[in-house]
Amino acid sequence: MPKRFPAKKKAKKSKKGRSKKRTAKAKTRIRVDPLKEYAEVVANQGIATVSQLSQDECVSNIPGRVSTGCLSLDQVLSNKGEPEDWHGIPLSRIIEIFGPPHIGKSTLLDQCFSSVQKKDGIAFLLDTETSRDRHYVERLGVDLTKLQYIEFKPENTFIENVLRVVSDTIIFCKEKIPEVPVVIGWDALAGTATEDEMSKGIKSEKATKPGAAAKSMALAARLVSPLLKGTKIVFIILNHEYDVINTGPFAGKKRETYGGHGTRHMASVRVQLYNGKNYIKRSDGWILGREVVGKVIKNRLGEHSREAIMPMVIGQGTMNLYTIYYALKKANLIAVSGNWAAINLDGEVINFQGWYGLQIQCEERPELYEKLEAIFWRSSR
Repeated sequence: MPKRFPAKKKAKKSKKGRSKKRTAKAKTRIRVDPLKEYAEVVANQGIATVSQLSQDECVSNIPGRVSTGCLSLDQVLSNKGEPEDWHGIPLSRIIEIFGPPHIGKSTLLDQCFSSVQKKDGIAFLLDTETSRDRHYVERLGVDLTKLQYIEFKPENTFIENVLRVVSDTIIFCKEKIPEVPVVIGWDALAGTATEDEMSKGIKSEKATKPGAAAKSMALAARLVSPLLKGTKIVFIILNHEYDVINTGPFAGKKRETYGGHGTRHMASVRVQLYNGKNYIKRSDGWILGREVVGKVIKNRLGEHSREAIMPMVIGQGTMNLYTIYYALKKANLIAVSGNWAAINLDGEVINFQGWYGLQIQCEERPELYEKLEAIFWRSSR
């Protein structure tokens, strides 16, 4: 016989004749985005906000870059994938450029001033060493009428006051002109005394406490860095190297920078300058300058341990056509035969002798430089 299944029990009816299953309505829960809810909770506390790196307003993202005036250094500092006109040092960060005396630190800073002025920005110079000559600075392309030169009284020229003025300048620019790019340059940290040194002279605590400057710079790392968040301001610190007195073969570094670990920690980018191997010569062998190596010791925003060969010409700053010539020659875009070279620009073949001959061509026809620079950036990507 076929197996019989028990009959289903009928649902009990209520007094009104409706089944209990129909009276129990299913409650639908509206799902809330947990990350959005978390952002609201944090914002309601009033001490922080939550954003994503994909958003332009995220303070971790840099709002732009300022050229150092040196193509080779701009190239190693910039990142692939950024806008085409973003070359050089990042805004909203602290930058340290250091090296031995007479290597080109002040020249690089002046070229940054010139670059930001060309973008309708503002340049502030804190020259505690009073090492500027206006005629040389003007030759580097700086508009002297727009350069804000901050001068300290002799008795007030010490690190703590410099940092106070820097903080006040950042706050002012952040509130009054937030859309304007600003370069604040300090020349130089190593040549600036501490408040204790200035007040006590040779009897200061530096004789027994050499870390006085380091403590001041460590404090600046905690005060100045947060002020730069989300701004179009960059703070460039020039610094010197000094010889460390070693007591044995395993004593550590032979050269060190002034200001202790605080300066190294607070800088997002650190560039070390030192002399290269070759001299910069004309076609007839006349020496115009020498190669300077710019090594990116630290870079939180990109690759580090990269080097740039910077052609420093006496009285003129970096000679970018020297960089362009050898870069395009390496990329086989410039053909060389003996002492002569040639390049094809939009169907026009231009002949010249070496990089200096290319410089002469650009002096006669200024429009050539823009084309050559555009080719340089296209070939470097």
